[in-house]
Amino acid sequence: MNLLQLTQKLCFLLGITGFLRPSDIEGIDDIKTMVTAGSLRLVIIAPKEKRAGWPIKKVLVISNHSSPLLCQVATDQTYKTHFLAKTPIIRQHVSLPKFTYTALVQSTTNTNRCIGSERISKHIRSILSLATITATTTSTSRKTIKARTVGSIRAILAGAKLEDTLTHGSWVSSSIFDRYILYVESGILHEFFKFYFVKYQRFTLDTQQESPTL
Repeated sequence: MNLLQLTQKLCFLLGITGFLRPSDIEGIDDIKTMVTAGSLRLVIIAPKEKRAGWPIKKVLVISNHSSPLLCQVATDQTYKTHFLAKTPIIRQHVSLPKFTYTALVQSTTNTNRCIGSERISKHIRSILSLATITATTTSTSRKTIKARTVGSIRAILAGAKLEDTLTHGSWVSSSIFDRYILYVESGILHEFFKFYFVKYQRFTLDTQQESPTL
């Protein structure tokens, strides 16, 4: 797997397993990343969510997956072997420039540069474009399902509580799931889920920790 493919996989799995937006992935402070006891601990600087109007740090823990092909922990470690001899890239937060952090995802054409949410989104879509759905039952237009939505649906199908899924994915309400659950049940997205998630394993979601201020 070349660096481009590995970067696409990294971004895709972060979106799926962490319910992360491209802007969340952009905000991962890699200097604070920890791998302990078969899990990956990530810290996201100033995501869209706020507490009492203040920016927060979002702490996310992703456990090992039984399949090496879908394991975020292994993918993260493999990705970083490409940059062992590189100096970490320090960047300013795109919305709050007074905050600086060490970027995780780097350019595939110039590894001395990091990339933003737009490029991260393109990396994710390169995989998710394999699963397109019709916008409505009467429309011929096609749209690509979002990684955060796929991860959330996957969690619910595996037995996670709806309330935990909404909290973990920072969803405003459950209405977003109604349409996509219908697509899964009707078979439109069945092959996509079958391909990427061979079988539904029951699990619970780790409670997220957030710091009220940065």
